[in-house]
Amino acid sequence: MAATKLLVCSVFCGSEFDKFWLDLQRRQIAETFGDFDHAVYLSYRANSELFKDSMIVGYSKEGDKWEHRDGVRALTNYAQQHPCYAGYLVLDSDAFPIASGWKDTLEFYLARFNKRYACAIRPENLDTFPHPCVVYARQAQALWFSYKSTVNLLGQPVTDLACGFDEFFPLLKTNRKSLHPILATIYFDLFYHHGCGSRVFASRATNIGYYDQILARSSNTSDEIFEFLKADPRGFIESLY
Repeated sequence: MAATKLLVCSVFCGSEFDKFWLDLQRRQIAETFGDFDHAVYLSYRANSELFKDSMIVGYSKEGDKWEHRDGVRALTNYAQQHPCYAGYLVLDSDAFPIASGWKDTLEFYLARFNKRYACAIRPENLDTFPHPCVVYARQAQALWFSYKSTVNLLGQPVTDLACGFDEFFPLLKTNRKSLHPILATIYFDLFYHHGCGSRVFASRATNIGYYDQILARSSNTSDEIFEFLKADPRGFIESLY
């Protein structure tokens, strides 16, 4: 019998908002797909009691500055040891699917363009590499994460965690309405990624001043955008289409 269950993998960093993101992520996966297992890697700061309905595959140690990298690798190792799933979805803790049929859509495009996996690409952050905030693969062997050294769209050197294979289908920002150049992004009309769910907002593009002129005209701070989402997640996301 063909496998029908999805494996979803996420790192949670022990933020005060872990419960909000966890509940929202799990609810959106259930609504847009159905049957899934939820594998998580937790920071030592996280409250493990929140994750009683998830499979905890590991914890970071205090002082581990590579906990996100180590977490993603632990999760993909777990995925590769369990090849029985119908698909594998790696998400940042503040990312989740928003459209029913997203898996069928991605598999159509993976077949059409002969790609191994689909992933978010963030040119809005001047990046050109596959970002691990959203990665989908039909087979777990397509998942492999490492730090990548490259240059951004301005030719500046960049090192960041990326999915390591080149055969990817890019998921680009498709917001019809954008409250911020980096935050509250919809990718390919299928996934939402908030952008600073577990930390104070910062990005390479904003740090170097790329968006200074644009942000000077914006009245929406990262805190305000988060409050919009918390007040009405469904209505807020629908307003971005």
